Amino acid sequence: MINTARHRLLLLAFLVSLMCLPLQAQQPTGTIIGLILDPSGAAVRGAGVTARSPATGLSRQTTSGADGSYVFPLLPAATYEVTAEAAGFKRTEQKNISLNADITLTVNLKLQVGGLAETITVEVGGAQIDTSTGALRQVIEERQVAELPLVDRNPARLLLLAAGTSDQTNTNVTSGGGEQSRTIARISYPGSMVFSSNGGRGDGLNYVLDGGNNRDSYLNLNNPVPNPYALQEFVVQINNVGAQHGSATGGVATMVTKSGSNHWHGNVFEFLRNDALNAAPFFNNTRGGGKDVLKRNQMGGAVGGPLATDRLFIFGSYQGLLIRKAATRTRYRVFTDAQRAGIFDAVPYPVNPVSAALLEYIPHADNQRTGEVFLHKRQDEHENQYLAKLDYVGAKSQLFGKYFDSRYIKETVPGVKDNIFQGIGGFDFIYKNVAGGLNTAISATLLNNLTMAFHNIQTFAFGASPIGMNELNPKVAGFKEINMTFGGGLSSINFLGRDREITRRSWQLTDNAHWIRGRHDMAFGGDLTRLTLHHVSHFRQAGFYTFTGPKNFILGDLAKLIQGGGEFTDKTYWNRSLYVNDHLRVSNQLTVDVGLRWDPFDPPVDKDKKASCFAPGRQSRRFPNAPVGLIFAGEAGCPDAGFAKAWINFAPRLGFAYNVGGHNRTSVRGGIGLAYQPPFLEALNNMVAIPPFSPQVAIFATKFDDPYGFKGIPNPFPQKFGPRAGSPDDTFNSPAIVTSYATHWKPPRAWSYNLTIEHQLFTDMMARVSYVGLLGRKLGFNTDFNFPRSLE
Repeated sequence: MINTARHRLLLLAFLVSLMCLPLQAQQPTGTIIGLILDPSGAAVRGAGVTARSPATGLSRQTTSGADGSYVFPLLPAATYEVTAEAAGFKRTEQKNISLNADITLTVNLKLQVGGLAETITVEVGGAQIDTSTGALRQVIEERQVAELPLVDRNPARLLLLAAGTSDQTNTNVTSGGGEQSRTIARISYPGSMVFSSNGGRGDGLNYVLDGGNNRDSYLNLNNPVPNPYALQEFVVQINNVGAQHGSATGGVATMVTKSGSNHWHGNVFEFLRNDALNAAPFFNNTRGGGKDVLKRNQMGGAVGGPLATDRLFIFGSYQGLLIRKAATRTRYRVFTDAQRAGIFDAVPYPVNPVSAALLEYIPHADNQRTGEVFLHKRQDEHENQYLAKLDYVGAKSQLFGKYFDSRYIKETVPGVKDNIFQGIGGFDFIYKNVAGGLNTAISATLLNNLTMAFHNIQTFAFGASPIGMNELNPKVAGFKEINMTFGGGLSSINFLGRDREITRRSWQLTDNAHWIRGRHDMAFGGDLTRLTLHHVSHFRQAGFYTFTGPKNFILGDLAKLIQGGGEFTDKTYWNRSLYVNDHLRVSNQLTVDVGLRWDPFDPPVDKDKKASCFAPGRQSRRFPNAPVGLIFAGEAGCPDAGFAKAWINFAPRLGFAYNVGGHNRTSVRGGIGLAYQPPFLEALNNMVAIPPFSPQVAIFATKFDDPYGFKGIPNPFPQKFGPRAGSPDDTFNSPAIVTSYATHWKPPRAWSYNLTIEHQLFTDMMARVSYVGLLGRKLGFNTDFNFPRSLE
């Protein structure tokens, strides 16, 4: 079990260090670059250039170089004014410059001859093409976040605005097979989605919230996203991402929450959905039903403002969600009365006693010809979401801290008593996110930032079936849960009534530095993330029963039983990375990005080293009774994680941008880059569900009332229900299910590349044409290499 007090102390220490240490830290930032020119187009050297945010008073100063260039890296995402001053020229300023996270904007200023007492002001707005980088990205700004219609008001859906992305939530693209959509519904926070970019896997995106990790490592999906009125912007990069981003083959989605400003602002909202304007669905009418009753209230508000003008700002937001649904009328196919009596084709058969006992909890069919019965079941949902953010703006540094808390509960309202298709249960999702940082301008040409971030996401499943197989049949172990497939078109019983806990935690430290040297804007830094998984699941302990039809069930002829000891693990692993990137302005029209990222893979290790390796001909020393060819973590030739570390993971990145004509109206951009993808932890669950830690037994063609005894197989349960660390004296039953990875297994990788042409059509309109490619290697999938082969 988790030592709660220990984790609270660790979190407290983390917060104290965030407040007390003299760290240079990161907010979501962008860069403004440009040229200072005279009326003839020649460079103006030594001009004073200032970038200022009117909302907070944040100001940065620099001096144009010999070629008239200037750079403002690591500016917090906001709206800026850029001002240039030089002797003999009028003061020139450009306003309304919207800078987004992970964006490099080009702002060229042409000075006019005159005195500094005179000022020329230029207002800009609307679409701006990218003339600085080769990355493909989509910016979703504050107005779009707040005003675009969203299903369920879920801001994560805004990622679909990026060209090349698609919603794969109800498919299996994450794992290449399996029941991914069911896993998402039961494990991930409600609103998590599977996004594929440019044909890649659904777990290929990384998610960043206010500079910190916001990806659920269990499935590599997005964690909760703040409500639309708490979000400032989204930036989705889906191809040729810069070297500062890694651990994702499909790109990165950067989300920025709002901050307070020099003026108090806020709002309150409520969105209501009900059945007032709905019509009854066609099939409801045919069955004598009415409207589908749904009452959905989503309410809350946000407020932000100054605690000290130009210095200290606060922002807060709350959203509540309440969903009430009428009991859903669901059709099930069950046994007819004749089948329940053992009569098939007018011939009576003896009814197996365990089958007869289970039939007491299966409702009778309303229609004896079709075996149909209609049942009602209702699920209520509610969520509370809180966000608080504090920002401090100093002369050379900016500090921020944020706390985000969200909890979502789904509860099934009881239906008919003693009905195996209905029961009491639900899910409780708890999420907490803490982040903070400090941007510091060490000098006009050297800037540093660092993020400290922590998140904790927990999934609890709870509930109880009216009856369990262990109560119906004393010869099998288990508890109040039944998982059964009858076959023959009958409805399955999939009541997962077990209590379950899956806790994922992430501690992250990220540092980025920029050094401006002539035409070079050199960036370098790294990331250190500690991730943990605590998993308590009674998976398969009650058994998965499979019949081939109603007659087999009545007779008690069981086609297959799979029973296991559960899934219990405490895993820890580290993500480490380093990168260097040079943003080189080759000329006033051509810029080049050259970068290299080091993304080693240090696989997750269970505290009890629950992992095995396939080693033909070898006998395990750790568990001497194991079958020959099966060895375990910690033995020679079997790494602690079950497969080896991958240290030589270098990812080069190359991009370019050409400003055609130098007028910032047409650009030709492109690039190529390599990225690595860590596996999602759910894919490694089967590694711990093996004997002796958690035996998995598969029995075929046996009897329902005594599946082990009929086949002469010793029953290992309940003695070997987990959690277990195993001992050298453990025995190994046969047949058994064992899952191992190849010891030389490597994480997936992908090359992404693009060639893009952009053109500014009008002030508020631009056009883009791109050729985009993705080349994946070492992608995981599930297959059976031991399948029967044809004789032909």
